[in-house]
Amino acid sequence: MLQKKRTNDRYIQGIRSNDTTILEEIYQKYSQAIIKLVTDNNGTIDDARDVIQESLIVIFKKTKDEDFQLTSSFLTYFYAIARNIWFKMLRKKRMSEVSINENLVLIEKSNVEAAIFKREKHNFYLSKFKKLGGQCQQLLEYYTQGKKVKEIVQLMGFSSEGYVRKRKFKCKEQLIKIIKQDQNYQELIM
Repeated sequence: MLQKKRTNDRYIQGIRSNDTTILEEIYQKYSQAIIKLVTDNNGTIDDARDVIQESLIVIFKKTKDEDFQLTSSFLTYFYAIARNIWFKMLRKKRMSEVSINENLVLIEKSNVEAAIFKREKHNFYLSKFKKLGGQCQQLLEYYTQGKKVKEIVQLMGFSSEGYVRKRKFKCKEQLIKIIKQDQNYQELIM
């Protein structure tokens, strides 16, 4: 444990002082984990190199604060930053991608606004749905797929149809509560 702390401190000091030997050691030791993260999530090795560089820049900036203390292993910290950077880059990439449908139809401006509002509303509800427990999510998904109560009893291993109905009611109540607690809820219902 003490050895890890010394290594962590050495890395932080090396990054603070822009020590190329330390930066190379970090790259040699940890780059494969970041490359795997990026390539496993629709990225290339070049993307991974960019993520590694951006991550080191973020760590460099954070370590300039004298109060900075590493509370995890360096790998955990480095990996978490790289992961956040990569997923942020992916979101930007997805937002900027445009696909062209050959059967283009002109849409009136009001229809576009309605479609955008509908999508925002859907994304809002979906984000709240994801805050439910796994069992509630699964149960409500089965209902939306049109599965019969008897089938849900079998699939989820519940004791009775009555329990399934009761559980569905409680899950829906919980979802409604989560939705209504969000500050953006009022904007969406207007």
